[in-house]
Amino acid sequence: MSCLIGYPATEEHMLLCNLIVGKALPNDAADLANKKIIAVAALMSAAHSCE
Repeated sequence: MSCLIGYPATEEHMLLCNLIVGKALPNDAADLANKKIIAVAALMSAAHSCE
């Protein structure tokens, strides 16, 4: 995450990612992939819109 947001990721950043990814449906690879995309998008939008 650090390389994507441009500064070291905090524990809160990783907690948010893990919470989003953790909501993926079990045994559904497509849902897991979508949740990973959403997690990255959430952090990037927050990091680049609050300058």
